[in-house]
Amino acid sequence: MAEDAGNVGEVIARVINSRLSIGNVRCSHFSGRAGEDIVSWLEEYEYGTRAANWTDEHKLHRLPLFLQGAARSTYNMDIASEEDFKWEDAKKVLIRHFCPISYRSHIRSLLRNRRQKPFEPVTSYVSKMRELCYKFDKDMKVEDIIQNIVEGMLPTFAQQVALFNSKTIKE
Repeated sequence: MAEDAGNVGEVIARVINSRLSIGNVRCSHFSGRAGEDIVSWLEEYEYGTRAANWTDEHKLHRLPLFLQGAARSTYNMDIASEEDFKWEDAKKVLIRHFCPISYRSHIRSLLRNRRQKPFEPVTSYVSKMRELCYKFDKDMKVEDIIQNIVEGMLPTFAQQVALFNSKTIKE
């Protein structure tokens, strides 16, 4: 029994420590393991550091505190070793190393494969699809955005959109 309590304590500690808080920035670790999404992780890191008013220099120098495993090695070998490296350069290195394919191809794949889930609110689905469209092409035409959204909608909602012949996203 006492041994089980110790194991439970270890599990709780691991869960609590899976998110790191440094200088009011809460962000999960990134290790580069299969299944981890570097682009989403960088967005999370950016949101947290922006809320804490970190400069790009702070983001760069504190980055290794949020990295583990292969990601930390990449930082040490390809980022920290470079002189005059900027935050934007570090993001490009991480994306190049940990995005399984080119960033644009990665986003295109997410966009093509994204489907509205049963019971997923339409507004949530549309917001995520608009975000993916923007990441893929900041200047994408409204008609193309609508087409991407409708293609992944549940059939009942897609039919309603088709009936209204929507020309804007708000419609």
